[in-house]
Amino acid sequence: MRVTNQVLLNHAVLSSQRIMTEVSAVQRQITSGYRVEKPSDDPGAIGTIMESSSSLRSLEQHRKNLNLAGSRLSLEDMALEQITTHLTRAKELAISQGGDTANADTRAAVKEEVDGLREALIDLGNTRFAGSFMFGGDYADTRPFSATGHDPTRPPAGTFRVEGGEDSFLEANHSGMEIFVDSGVLDSLEALSTALGNNSSTEIQASIQGLDDAFEDIQGLVADLGGRINRVDPVSYTHLRAHETA
Repeated sequence: MRVTNQVLLNHAVLSSQRIMTEVSAVQRQITSGYRVEKPSDDPGAIGTIMESSSSLRSLEQHRKNLNLAGSRLSLEDMALEQITTHLTRAKELAISQGGDTANADTRAAVKEEVDGLREALIDLGNTRFAGSFMFGGDYADTRPFSATGHDPTRPPAGTFRVEGGEDSFLEANHSGMEIFVDSGVLDSLEALSTALGNNSSTEIQASIQGLDDAFEDIQGLVADLGGRINRVDPVSYTHLRAHETA
């Protein structure tokens, strides 16, 4: 078979084009940092790559979820601290006005402070976080509390949960129902305010028990919240390390 110059030339051109294509591919890999840019580059590896990419996306989402949970827990921690402070102050006022040395004038003045404490607690209950009401429960799009309490048709109940890992869910914070209603926080302050308005030492003294009960319930929530906070870091660390070392 006679090999002409044209055949040799065509072969040289094809070889040159193949080499340029390979060089270009290597340059793209160096620039992008990826060995496989499309399935045809390495059909055998594409399945593993896709699985790894999916795992990385899940890992990043779990990181975001845990950060979100941590932020909500931290915000609730501050809210519970303020509630504790307000209840402590309310009890001090109740004790000071429950004796015979108090009178209608002093009790009227203290009533204003107690009403202010209750308003401050309502504001706490209406705390907003990331565009919604943090203590709104299942109705986080609705303001949970008003001066008259909460809407019974849209109660601030329900748990906000985040996925911290595969089949691992975390309760990010307590609901407004648990913190402000079930604990008796708002009712105990309202009872004290009413007693002061009635200028009744008997009612004022009786209201102290409600304040004590509310305080105890809040401390129970504080302890439970501490447990949740402690679980966030170990869970996130263990879960993320398991993925990173897999």
